[in-house]
Amino acid sequence: MKLVKALLFALLSISAPLLGAQTYPAKPVRVIIPYPPGGGAEAAARLLTVHLSQAMGQSFVIEPKPGGNTLIGTEMAAKSTPDGYTLLFTGGSTMSVQPFVFAGPLPYDPVKAKQLLAEAGYPKGIDAGEFVPTPPFFTVAEAALNDLNRIGVRLKMRTTERAAFLAAWREKKLRGLFMVAVGNSGNAASRVEAFMYSKGSYAYGGYPDIDDLFQQQGRERDVAKREALLHQIQQLSIDRVMFAPIMDYIWPSGVGPKVAEPALMLIDPYPWSAPLEEVRLKK
Repeated sequence: MKLVKALLFALLSISAPLLGAQTYPAKPVRVIIPYPPGGGAEAAARLLTVHLSQAMGQSFVIEPKPGGNTLIGTEMAAKSTPDGYTLLFTGGSTMSVQPFVFAGPLPYDPVKAKQLLAEAGYPKGIDAGEFVPTPPFFTVAEAALNDLNRIGVRLKMRTTERAAFLAAWREKKLRGLFMVAVGNSGNAASRVEAFMYSKGSYAYGGYPDIDDLFQQQGRERDVAKREALLHQIQQLSIDRVMFAPIMDYIWPSGVGPKVAEPALMLIDPYPWSAPLEEVRLKK
């Protein structure tokens, strides 16, 4: 409740100049959230807009606009008329991280996707069965599911507990389409072994030439040659679309020549700067 009051006060403060000149808001206000409907972001936004409506005597209409790692909805809000009747409700990473990761919105072309699906022999779409995401990334999975359903790849999401998901993945019991998120320790070779090598713990099938390259890099003593072999394996996995990356999980950390205290591992074994309040710059 304290958070809601703080946010409400902040928004009312922003609107103060308008209140002195005219009755604001004189019509319903659109609130864009760049996340899928039904998730935690929408729940928080609805909690806030209830208080805004009561305080300002006008409706605040929520519009979920997911996709593009929040950039689609954010761009829509940025291009709206700057009259105070379109607000953006989003997370801090949209403003603090995304501008430095992406030069612009991620490409999203449902018309082209439908065309490619038709060229593949499915002009009316395809029933693709179940879509099983790794817990707890259900919001990301909902965004991916909405985009796939929109172009005609019809899926139904089935959720599981984390331990059950990992066991089913390791035992090769997952079928259809499933979404994973990994943060395995190690290096390129250890990840290739786990996910691309056909005998890997989490690999579903593989390719004989990739297996041969993996065995070859394991015997190679020259660091530069081994690196080249690993790059070749990674490029083959991209060319053959063995994986479809949909999210780059990023956490801001304070590291650099101007940082006196990066706060790394202050919360062991948390591998990022945390808590962020402890990051200190050099004077």
